[in-house]
Amino acid sequence: MTPRNRNPKSESNIKRIDASGRNGHGGTHGFQVYFKRKGVEFTRQFADKKFGGEEGALKAAREFRDKAQEALPSVSNGKGAFPAANSRNKANKTGHIGLHFRTKRLANGATTRIVVAVAAPEPLKQIKKEFRVNDRSLAEVFDEALAWRRDIIEARRSRESRDKEVWDEALAGLLAKGQKNLNSARRLRVFLCHSKDDKERVRKLYLRLLSLGCQPWLDDESLLPGQDWDSEIRKAIRSSHVFVACLSSGSVTKRGYVQKEIRFALDVAGEIPEDDIFIIPIKLDPCDAPESLSKWQWLEAYKDGYGRLITSLAQQTAKLGLEPLRSDIAFA
Repeated sequence: MTPRNRNPKSESNIKRIDASGRNGHGGTHGFQVYFKRKGVEFTRQFADKKFGGEEGALKAAREFRDKAQEALPSVSNGKGAFPAANSRNKANKTGHIGLHFRTKRLANGATTRIVVAVAAPEPLKQIKKEFRVNDRSLAEVFDEALAWRRDIIEARRSRESRDKEVWDEALAGLLAKGQKNLNSARRLRVFLCHSKDDKERVRKLYLRLLSLGCQPWLDDESLLPGQDWDSEIRKAIRSSHVFVACLSSGSVTKRGYVQKEIRFALDVAGEIPEDDIFIIPIKLDPCDAPESLSKWQWLEAYKDGYGRLITSLAQQTAKLGLEPLRSDIAFA
């Protein structure tokens, strides 16, 4: 029996799946996060299409894997002894997570043993530091390396916790003021154009704009049951101060209502002074820019974040004499 080749795009606890459909149509493309504990498998799928392409699906899978590892029971060696990740074996000879040995040749030709510690100060970024053994005991070197690694991890957790508290507090405070204030004519009205496949990413943008003091318009949040959605969307685009086109590799090549919204926004833009900021095109992931939006400066949010978007919104807010955006919240 010929062994199956591992997909080179797979990694620890993440499998790459590229299964073709019948007659070359459809199929399954994405990543599967999987764990096995005491004979029970835990899996979750992350389809390329749902997350705006392969890069977005892999990022989502990695984030889920890292969080799941903290919640799942540890791996045992089958005898109920120490977790496998903390025992000496072929892959981990130090007996500590995040540490490994290496031998380094010095300038005089001699060799020395080194303990290398690895830690992730932020998602998708790893740093490492070397600790020479020399005449010290391994236990002493391990303690020093583990202390360094623990400081990096605790700093990251503390930072992420603070960021979440700030966002939660800002959003809760704004919502507590009531829907009447949210609909105030004094707030910057921002229409969020997007494909349904990008809904979750755009919803996060919606919540952050809300926290900053904007009045964003998102179909799921703004349309009421029984309303004529086509008519309401046209009204919302025409009454908005800014039209943000959130595009991805999946939406720019697809026929549908996104293209219709963009055409209507282009008609509205023709009635607005040229020095006003109205249409802001955003790339959620790498994709080709539609010719109809080529005259406007694009924001590559997947690479640069949303900081420059807020700068544009703040400029337009000041120009129109609207209520200023909050300046005490960082928007990356």
